[in-house]
Amino acid sequence: MFSAFLAAGHIKRARSIYTKAMVMWLIVAAAVTILGLACLDPLVAGLGGAGELQQGVTDYVKWVLVLAVSYMGECFYASMLRNDNAPRLAMAGTLLSCSLNIFLDVFFIYVLEWKMAGAAHATSLAVTSTVILGLLASLRPQSNLKICRQGGRIQDIVSIIKVGMSNFLTEIDGGIVTFAYNTVLIQIGGANATALIAV
Repeated sequence: MFSAFLAAGHIKRARSIYTKAMVMWLIVAAAVTILGLACLDPLVAGLGGAGELQQGVTDYVKWVLVLAVSYMGECFYASMLRNDNAPRLAMAGTLLSCSLNIFLDVFFIYVLEWKMAGAAHATSLAVTSTVILGLLASLRPQSNLKICRQGGRIQDIVSIIKVGMSNFLTEIDGGIVTFAYNTVLIQIGGANATALIAV
């Protein structure tokens, strides 16, 4: 929608879509963080965090939930930068995140010996770097990723949800399959079975 309005020369409408999408991202991220932390124990159990794996999985999931805004923000800015005629910046954000994740994994897990909490910190900081890059990119004079206070249109929000629904269903499908798979594995072989499959 953003790129379609840009191509048609409707800059204010495009910026309005960006603003609405950003607000929706922040609201959904806050909801995921609050609900996830409130249901942390069943969530960890569903992901296979039982027995000796429980503490490691809890450490990882907790930090992913706390920084859900960054995980979602990485996807948000990767998409918005491409639509704002800045595909190189979008690619740079992906490369920055991947490279930083590899370096920080080694540093946090092996040097500082933070185990699963270190892995969570590494990934969380890596995706946060992409969000920071996206925010800085939006400050460029030629960028159309600007906050616009144009009157809200409910139909715009509905359209944003429709456009993003296929990607959302793809992502949520992977999560549901993981929950079901881990539940069956725990029933069959306990925590060791989920660890063995993960390796």
